[in-house]
Amino acid sequence: MIYTLVWVPEFVDDLKALPTDDATRVANNVMTLARDPRPTAGTVHDLGDDRYVLKVGDYRVLYDITGLTVRALLVTKRTP
Repeated sequence: MIYTLVWVPEFVDDLKALPTDDATRVANNVMTLARDPRPTAGTVHDLGDDRYVLKVGDYRVLYDITGLTVRALLVTKRTP
């Protein structure tokens, strides 16, 4: 099943602020959520209420799932 992937404006702004290589890596990982928004490989943390955090290197992507839509909400740098 393929989900619709929506990048909200805040996510796009966050992505544009990242170094090019990091932005590409984050975007590519987010794109995989359209096929599997709840992967079991350990890269996703379930926050409850259909909200999740995707781990991509030093970055975290907050996203939610509603029906067949995945919304990428924001990107933050991991805090040590």
